[in-house]
Formats: sequence, C-alpha cells, structure tokens
Amino acid sequence: MSLIERLDRPVADRLRAVGEPKELDAGDFLVHDGADPLHVFVVERGLLKIVKSSLDGDVSFIGLRRPGTLVGELAVLTGDVRSSSVQAIESSTVTAIEARRFDALLGELPELANELLRETATGLRDATVQLHCLMTADATTRIADRLVHLVDDSAGWSGDHSTIQLPVSQEELGEWAGLSRAAAVKALRSLRRSGVIETGRMKIAILDLDRLCDVAAI
Repeated sequence: MSLIERLDRPVADRLRAVGEPKELDAGDFLVHDGADPLHVFVVERGLLKIVKSSLDGDVSFIGLRRPGTLVGELAVLTGDVRSSSVQAIESSTVTAIEARRFDALLGELPELANELLRETATGLRDATVQLHCLMTADATTRIADRLVHLVDDSAGWSGDHSTIQLPVSQEELGEWAGLSRAAAVKALRSLRRSGVIETGRMKIAILDLDRLCDVAAI
C-alpha cells in the first residue's frame, strides 16, 4: 500500500489541496539531478522512472514510482539539491506541492509526518538489504531481488492478471543489480529457462511471482 493510500481521506485531500496538477507526456522529465528542491510531487496517474547520471554521462536506473507515492520529498526534507532525475515512462499526472507548503503541512498533520517517517525508514531498510544482497548474493538472486522490488514499485499487471509487465530494459535491470551486461544476460536467461519470466524490448514479464520470490530468498 502506498503512502497516500495509507493516509486518512481528509489528510490526503488536504495534501492535494495545497498543490497544483501537472501533466507529463511519456519521456518528459519532472525533475533533474542537481536541481534545487522546489516541490514535492504526488503521483496521481501513470508511472515514473528514477534515474541517476554519472560524471561521464552514463545514466543508471534506480526505481519506479506509481500512483499514490511521493517524489522529491527527501531533497525537500534535507534541503540538498536533487540526487536523481525523474522521467515519465507513460503519460502521467502529478500534484506539485511547493516545498514551504509541504514543510508546513508536516507540522499541521501528524499523520502525514508519521507516514512519511515510516516510508523513509522502510526505504533505508530496503537499501540496507539491497547492499547486503549486492555484496553476498549470486547474479540470479540479485536480478530476482530487483524484479520483486519492481513489482512493488510499479504494481503493473497485464489485462488478464496472469503476468506482471515491468517497463524496464534488461540493461537497466542489470545496472540496478550491480552486474555487468554479460552477468545480467546470463541471470535473465536462467530465469527464462526456468519459466519464471519472459523478456522483450523494454519489457520483462513475470510469469510466476512465487517462484521469483523463492529465487530472491524473500
């Protein structure tokens, strides 16, 4: 369940009421790495991709944000510049809330502050688990772990609800798992042969989530 879904309806409505709707076409950037944190965004519709650029210009995939989640709140809380860029994968709508108004709401709405603290703590825990996985697990386990997390992030099911379609390339997934291209291809091939996933251009279909969780040791 997303942060917005966990809030009582009046609290969620109050949060949205202080913001303005913003429409994004597929491929549009919502924020850029290194920019000042002027807004916090509530994802209302569509799907957003979080990416990070390196000094040599390479772009690494970090994760997805689905409806009901916040984007950009950490930079606003810390006062630092944006640590990553956010791009729309498909036509999307967000509610843009000015940073000063968001700060004021945290004082006015204890439920919002508590849920944001829980969300941040969960993210820190997940990052710790991911770091441990990167240091100790084999390539197939690491890929499976990232796929399971993407399921939670995107919540994107196909029409017949028998498979989960993830809008991410094999290369992006391998980078996120800290693997070379060759190691990622080999791990994905192993999962395909086991009947757990299917892969296509900018798409990975999960056919058996339970077995994928077993591989990921979750």
